[in-house]
Amino acid sequence: MTRSYGFIARASGLAALLVLCQGLAPAQSAPLAPEDFATLSDRVFVGRVVGQQSFLSDDGRLIQTRFTFEIGAMLKGDLLPVAEVIEYGGRIGEKWLHVTHGARYRQGAEYLVFARRDSQGRLRTLGGWQGRLPVLRDAAGGALVRVHRQHPVGAYFFSDRETDLLPLDTANRILADRLRRSP
Repeated sequence: MTRSYGFIARASGLAALLVLCQGLAPAQSAPLAPEDFATLSDRVFVGRVVGQQSFLSDDGRLIQTRFTFEIGAMLKGDLLPVAEVIEYGGRIGEKWLHVTHGARYRQGAEYLVFARRDSQGRLRTLGGWQGRLPVLRDAAGGALVRVHRQHPVGAYFFSDRETDLLPLDTANRILADRLRRSP
């Protein structure tokens, strides 16, 4: 009998988590129109992850992670040396939460990030995984950003390009120009 109750308790907890996460999904992974990345972003920047810390949400039900970025280039928003972006998911001890369509970042990696302030004023990646593009390095150490044409960011900002790999300075110039012209 205890086993059944344990299963029911785990199943109930899982059902509650699924219901809770259904409320998160639209905010984190709803498809965005390509132009939304220009108009809805409060900040667009290139940065390296220099810190991350997971914590419980204010109500204690969800794990979130604060990612600290050292800013290499600010394309939209206030020019600051660092930016903090908070995402749902993370690990605290033996407990973890994984959000499938949320943005994920790795310590030490560099990204092009489209971020928007939430209702509490915290920066979140716009469109979950869609709002972050990894910066890669070529054999000579040059920075490249890979933008697939089918990706909303690629469709809006880089549709006239012949390649999916762009030198980071070229991508930054194109983005800065298009962001200046967007409403």
